[in-house]
Amino acid sequence: MAANLITDRVKQLVRMRGPVIPSQISKEIGTNILMASAILSELASKNDVKISSVKFGGTPLYYVVGQEPKLQNYTASLQQKEKEALEQLKANGVLRDRSMEPATRFALRQIKDFAKPLEANINGETEIFWKWYLLANEDAETSIKKLMGIVEEKQPQTQQAPQLQQPLQEAFATARIEAVVGTSAQEAKPLIVQTTQQQQQTVLMPSSEIPKPRGKKPASQKTQIAASESEFAKTINEFFAKSSIEIELQVSASKSEAQYVVLLPSPVGKLRYYCVAKNKKTCTDADISSAIVQGQLKKLPVLLLAKGELSKKAHELLSKEIGAIVVKKI
Repeated sequence: MAANLITDRVKQLVRMRGPVIPSQISKEIGTNILMASAILSELASKNDVKISSVKFGGTPLYYVVGQEPKLQNYTASLQQKEKEALEQLKANGVLRDRSMEPATRFALRQIKDFAKPLEANINGETEIFWKWYLLANEDAETSIKKLMGIVEEKQPQTQQAPQLQQPLQEAFATARIEAVVGTSAQEAKPLIVQTTQQQQQTVLMPSSEIPKPRGKKPASQKTQIAASESEFAKTINEFFAKSSIEIELQVSASKSEAQYVVLLPSPVGKLRYYCVAKNKKTCTDADISSAIVQGQLKKLPVLLLAKGELSKKAHELLSKEIGAIVVKKI
């Protein structure tokens, strides 16, 4: 009972004074920092509190939903380039990853509390955008569409309501923006933005309501690439077969890139990876960054298959992202 009372007291203190560090809590409950850290970690594992990436005195901060704006008070420990990236993102609301210089792209990946990755898939081409963490999702949607050059045409009111009730398979096509919002497992709710081919009218809805393609095989069933497909697809298929890798799900496929959820064999069983295959003569640091972010969005480790050579900057980025991505040449 006493333990429950202490835990409740810690939760109350975080709600009242957060963001906080363990030493602040230990003084309030009359215990040592190690015990306070253990209690906070337990609360974080239950999603009762959140842990920041930004640190205060080398220690992460603990806070609850609603206290996110206060994290801006603890940016002194950030590197200069990270501070510059933070200010640029805050001023613009949304940044297009491919438009940023490599140092800024790298910095955005380090300030995880403030920069939230968004993935856009337009006609088979995937792009990464970064959203200021306090920006409303609707505003981020509008900004991304402007950056992508998507123009919305207002429809007469008498036609709008019926159109939104059309079967989604017929009403929507080609353009899709998938935004993962939130930082915790419970808060993170994928949203899909899709536009019509003709009217380019956009509707925001939970991803659970997006109908799944008809005739899709169960995720557990191994998917094979048809023999009639391109040489690139055949190369991927041969690599998977040689490495005993199973395709759990084919996400997308084009002449230049293919994406899968795959199962890799290991001594402890099959491991699920997000696989990005690139059909390019040179794989750049931007390709590495994009693959890492896509893995983060799917909450999976990344396997990058490169048909060409890695650029010098790609090698440099890989040396900094050890453990985040595995690269294999096919």
